[in-house]
Amino acid sequence: MKNLKKSSLTLMALGLCATSSFADLKLDSNLTINGFLDMSTVYTKPNVGKATTTASFDQFEVDFMYKYGDHISARADINSTGDSLGTVKAEQAYATYTMGSTSVSVGKFRSATGWESAEPTGTYQFSYNNSVMAYGGYITGINAAYSAGMFGIYGALVTSEWYGDNDISSPGAEIQVSLMPVTGVTAKVAYLYEKVDAGNFNQQVINAWVSYVMGPMTLAVEYNMLKDFGAKGADANGGLATAIYKFTDKVAGTVRYSTIKWKGAAKANSEVTVSPCYSIASNWWVLAEARRDIDAKITTGALETTFTF
Repeated sequence: MKNLKKSSLTLMALGLCATSSFADLKLDSNLTINGFLDMSTVYTKPNVGKATTTASFDQFEVDFMYKYGDHISARADINSTGDSLGTVKAEQAYATYTMGSTSVSVGKFRSATGWESAEPTGTYQFSYNNSVMAYGGYITGINAAYSAGMFGIYGALVTSEWYGDNDISSPGAEIQVSLMPVTGVTAKVAYLYEKVDAGNFNQQVINAWVSYVMGPMTLAVEYNMLKDFGAKGADANGGLATAIYKFTDKVAGTVRYSTIKWKGAAKANSEVTVSPCYSIASNWWVLAEARRDIDAKITTGALETTFTF
C-alpha cells in the first residue's frame, strides 16, 4: 500500500519541498528507518483585532520499516508533536502481505484519499486547503490494493473514517479507483462512508482529483462532495486548484485556491495561498507562505523548515 496521497511521479518531478523517498537508514538486513523534523513560525492578522505571531516545533517522526522475506512487511510511525503535553503516539502501525500486484494490510494506516498529504514531507505549502476535512484520517482496519500499470483499485474496511473510534458498531469504508492513462497524468476517485450511531446518520464523501506533470510544472484540481458531514443535512461542495513550478534545482513555488460552500450558507469559504520554497539540501528545505482567507478576511504568513533523514 502506498502511503503518499499523491503519485510518486508528481513528487519526483519536483524533487524539492516534498519528497517521495528518505535516506532509509538500514539497521540490519530486514529493518530500516527514516523520518523528519518540522518547525514553523506563523503570523496572523484578522480583519478586526490584534495580529499574533507564534513559533513552534510542530512534529518529529521516526518510521520503522520491516521486511520479512519476499511477501511480508510491516511499518510503524512514531510521532511526537510540539504541544504542551509533548504527545508521543503511534501514528501508523500495520503489516502487509504482497503477492505480485496485490497487497493486503491490517492495522492502523493512513486513508488513501485526498490530493494534499497529511505530512509536511508531502505538501508544497504550509496550510491545508479549505475542504481538507473531507479526507479520511489515520484509520484502523484492513485494506486491499491492486495495481496493474495504468489502473489501480483500493478498498478498506475500518472502525472509523474520521473520528478515530475503535468501536466496530459504527464502521467506515473507503474505495478508490486510480487511473494513469498517459505519462504525467494521474486521476483518482474515492468514496468514503461512515455510519454515525450517535446521530443516526450516514456520513459520506466523494473525493476526486487529477494531476498533470509537464516538465517543471505540476497542475492539480480536486473536488469534494460532503453529505451529512458531522450532522444530518450538513452537505457541502468544495475543492482546490493548484499550480507548482520548479524554477531551478533549489527554488520552487506554489499557488493554490481552495473553497468550500455549505448548504444554506450565504457565501463560500475561500482562500488563496502563494508559497515559494528553497531547498538548502536534498533533504532540507524552507518555505514561506502568504495566505488570504477571502470571506473571513484573515491574512496569514508562515515560515516553515523541514528536515528529513
